[in-house]
Amino acid sequence: AAGCEFEVIHILGMSEGSYPRRDRDDPLLPDPVKSKLDSSGAVMPDRQRRAKLEHRTFLVARGTASTQYLYWPRGEAGARRGSGPARWYLEAARGVSGERSLQPDDLLSDRPENPVVILPDETPANEAISVPGDRHEYTLKSTDAWRSAARARGDHFLVSDPAFPVRRALVLEDARQTSEWTAFDGNLTSRGAGSPDLGIVSASRFESWARCPYQYFLAYVAGVAPTERPEDEPGITPMERGSIVHRVLENFVTERSARRIGDRPGQIELLRDLVAAAFEEIEATGPAVHPELLAVERESILRKLERWLSAESEMMAEWGVTPHKTEYEFGFGDPAAPAVTIFTDWGEPVRFRGKIDRIDRSADGGRIFVFDYKTGGPNSFRDLKKDPVIRGTALQLPLYARAAAALAKVDSDVPDVQAAYWFTFEKGGAAIMPKLQDPADSAEQDEQAEQDERFEEVVSVIADGIKGGVFPPAPRGYSGWRDGRTTLDNCRWCPYDAVCPTDRMDTWNLKRDAPGVEAYRELSE
Repeated sequence: AAGCEFEVIHILGMSEGSYPRRDRDDPLLPDPVKSKLDSSGAVMPDRQRRAKLEHRTFLVARGTASTQYLYWPRGEAGARRGSGPARWYLEAARGVSGERSLQPDDLLSDRPENPVVILPDETPANEAISVPGDRHEYTLKSTDAWRSAARARGDHFLVSDPAFPVRRALVLEDARQTSEWTAFDGNLTSRGAGSPDLGIVSASRFESWARCPYQYFLAYVAGVAPTERPEDEPGITPMERGSIVHRVLENFVTERSARRIGDRPGQIELLRDLVAAAFEEIEATGPAVHPELLAVERESILRKLERWLSAESEMMAEWGVTPHKTEYEFGFGDPAAPAVTIFTDWGEPVRFRGKIDRIDRSADGGRIFVFDYKTGGPNSFRDLKKDPVIRGTALQLPLYARAAAALAKVDSDVPDVQAAYWFTFEKGGAAIMPKLQDPADSAEQDEQAEQDERFEEVVSVIADGIKGGVFPPAPRGYSGWRDGRTTLDNCRWCPYDAVCPTDRMDTWNLKRDAPGVEAYRELSE
């Protein structure tokens, strides 16, 4: 339309997020890469350039006519709440009114001095359709006429005919609005959808059921692969950072022992070499990250690991232990490192496999410490003192303790094996949770026995739920706002978050007291 003149122009759909549309970065060709390949943006414009071009197009369109109609649809079909005006719509209204601070609520006010004319459509959308323009409009008129005639919803052809998906959708919605626990809410107890043979499982697999049985169902029963969504990270991701630290510490402990490097300068030099090698690999094969950002990340990790090295030396001196094993695998087929077997309350075995980051022991073998490295913070584990498995979401430590005890050929009931998370970046690398204690302490022995009993109890509950087909979606704990929606603690990083309805907490509150959900509710709450 550039260069043309019109008497009137109409610009439709100017609601927030629709016009201009939300522009997301290309996960295969992100903006930083485009800038390197095409700095001018002539061939591969980034999001900022695309936004400027779209805004310029909008202004050109407005300049082609003296009479302009801008439309702000305040609601969309199927949406539960209205939409605000697009920012360009608001800019245009401010320009007409001369009020630079004009807000969306002002547009709807009845102020006589308001120079912006809003023409709200008070007529229901289905009545405004005189001749249906497409299949959706025909369906809308048909269902409204059926309802106006006071006919039963179930008799309408869209509902009664199994060929139409509307029938199944209505059954689902009706089921979710009742307090009965149905197949649409993860009740597969009578459908044979459980796992009759669990095989050899990992702690993280059982933990996923404890966090949300529906997440477990999608991942391990239905086999739904999470959609990869590469983020526009300015640097490396937390997962990549954790992998780097684990690899560096494994190689560090192994090479330090093999080369008998005992002096601190030599150990720091070894750390520097290993961190440098890890980042060289990232530069060669990893995601595209600006070299300067990688350099900052490399120095940050190195500084934190140097502090961790000091904390490690103090820990080993205090407790008289040295590293014995790194990245110890059990349950992967090696007869010398068998799976850890836990018997449920009904006598069935559950076999676990895993990989232990580090096992330290004293010279006489009487003291064994098991460590699982963490690069994040300890907040997620703050309830360990109250519950050693945190409602089934932290099974690694008791499981790894048993694997280490089997390796040392000692009875796992003897409290000379302690397992802990080692937060390598916290408190100068000295944050270990739970705190290491003297195994000779009688109180420590009683506590260890209680932890073992709790671990076996929770494993039984989880195994029973998985084998029985108990997979209710179970959101818990408000955690903030993400992608325009309220998020919950165990939904925040769930790869299947978009699959669940936005009113998931309301649905869970309806179902939580239903028969069949008791065992999970008692475990999780």
